Amino acid sequence: MKQVLLATWYENHNYGTALQAFSLKEVIEHPTASGIALGSTHQSCSCKLLPHKPVRQKRNRLSKLLSTKTYFNKIGQMRDKIITMQKRSLFRQRDALFQKFVNSSFTFAVDHDVQERSELKSLADCFDLVISGSDQIWNPEALDPTYLLGWVEAGKKCSYGSSLSVKSIKEEDEIIYREALADFKAISIRDSACRSQLQEIVGKPVETVVDPVILLGKEGLLSHAPTLDLEPSLFSYFLGNNRSHREVALTAAKKMGLSIHAVINAGSDFAADKPLEQFADWSVDPWKFVSYINESEYVVTDSFHATVISVLCHTDFIVLEKDVSRPEQNNRILEFLKAVGLINRWGARELSKPIDPEQWRCADEALLRMRKDSFEFLMEALS
Repeated sequence: MKQVLLATWYENHNYGTALQAFSLKEVIEHPTASGIALGSTHQSCSCKLLPHKPVRQKRNRLSKLLSTKTYFNKIGQMRDKIITMQKRSLFRQRDALFQKFVNSSFTFAVDHDVQERSELKSLADCFDLVISGSDQIWNPEALDPTYLLGWVEAGKKCSYGSSLSVKSIKEEDEIIYREALADFKAISIRDSACRSQLQEIVGKPVETVVDPVILLGKEGLLSHAPTLDLEPSLFSYFLGNNRSHREVALTAAKKMGLSIHAVINAGSDFAADKPLEQFADWSVDPWKFVSYINESEYVVTDSFHATVISVLCHTDFIVLEKDVSRPEQNNRILEFLKAVGLINRWGARELSKPIDPEQWRCADEALLRMRKDSFEFLMEALS
């Protein structure tokens, strides 16, 4: 059995981050969980996670420090800290559920965080393959070099869906990726926009693959999700700080005669969620998050993973722009919606015509093609 070490984000109490880490680990260890037929050859694998606290290298720190945006962000952070103190017991409740998810979902390579390069290198020697991915772990704006696997022997490392979350790579950053990825066994990213450029920089094939949550698929997700038996309802979940988006959710629920369930205070501006506070559920772990989306009649969100799960579960939805000041954060949502033929769900502040059966059929066909290609890449990388 091949021993695999997975280097990814898993512990920032974000539903998408938690689910992508679980999904990739699950497909590595149990490929049939995806529902995609295996080929004639398949490498049995055991997958452990690298326990590591990301140390993100902030770029252009002086200019950011002097910017007006930074000033207002600091004010927002102070306000959020006050809200956090006021809701301390609720945040602890959610934190405990995330920790329970991590404890029950993952086996770690060692029982402590590994931060030093020397220990990382020694740990890598104990594994047959080290995989970097998924999520935005290769984002040049907040890059922890650990996820570029410079501490792993050449030929023993690959990536699955390691996202840069940029449309193009800056010239000053090219050398980082050129040097780090030169000795990878196989490279895949979640992005489409910068794939060709990265391939040219590295001088070897770079594939675009689906997010691990898509790879695991609907049945793989729902096999772990509880049944909630919801009344006809709308689910709301936002990571951005646009208060008007919350009003969109309230208006939509009223027009459709739906009750509201919301996960709040998950983004960067807690005060923005005030209109949804009365509908908030704080006892939501990643699997209940999946159930809410699956059982709801409608989803209003700005989250990539909430959008993905809505499409997988055929739950009607609209997705709004998360952060107008950081348009690159919307790239993956737009790429995904275009790929499945549902770009009309983007930015719709008014209720759109329901997604019809033919649209769902086309989306399913597109998803299956992408999932099969991504599955084939992963199985080949594991062989």
